Amino acid sequence: MSEIDTVERALILTCLNCQQRNRVVYERSGDPFRCSKCQTPLSLVGEPIEIPSEVVFNALTQRSALPVLMDFRRLGVVLTR
Repeated sequence: MSEIDTVERALILTCLNCQQRNRVVYERSGDPFRCSKCQTPLSLVGEPIEIPSEVVFNALTQRSALPVLMDFRRLGVVLTR
């Protein structure tokens, strides 16, 4: 599990085990990855992500390795497999 933030070029995942912030570029969002500090597996799939701006939304939807599902009721996106 992790908390997810977004920036223009990547997703920032905060490991809930050690609080380390891990950056995952959108193009590698489909790859399995672990926390760089404690090696806990981190996951993006199925977790809602709040998108702070149109620039981040465009970058995510154009470059994500995973399909992006837009939830207009919550105004967020969910990465799916």
